[in-house]
Amino acid sequence: MIKLNRKGQNTLEYVLLITCVVVAFIAVQHYLNRGIQGRVREASDNIGSQFDAEVTTATYETSRTSRQQDTTIPSGHPEGGNITTSTLLENEITSRDATENVPAPVIP
Repeated sequence: MIKLNRKGQNTLEYVLLITCVVVAFIAVQHYLNRGIQGRVREASDNIGSQFDAEVTTATYETSRTSRQQDTTIPSGHPEGGNITTSTLLENEITSRDATENVPAPVIP
């Protein structure tokens, strides 16, 4: 009867097992890469429209309005002198007007 080399068979089994695992990782890599790209795209879509800073022009005008009253205690007063207190009569209102001009994309 022929004597089989068990050492060689074990080595071959390990090599085949490692090869199967590597092939599985290579096959799954495409799907993992597409999943990551999809998440990046979703995140960038949530940020909003992206424009080229060199061709986009923007004009912003910001205005703030509020009303306050300043009261100054004169020197020689029992509470102290030259103290100014401010009382806010109306809350501050901030408004911002903006326009952006984005030219049409140039298709070569």
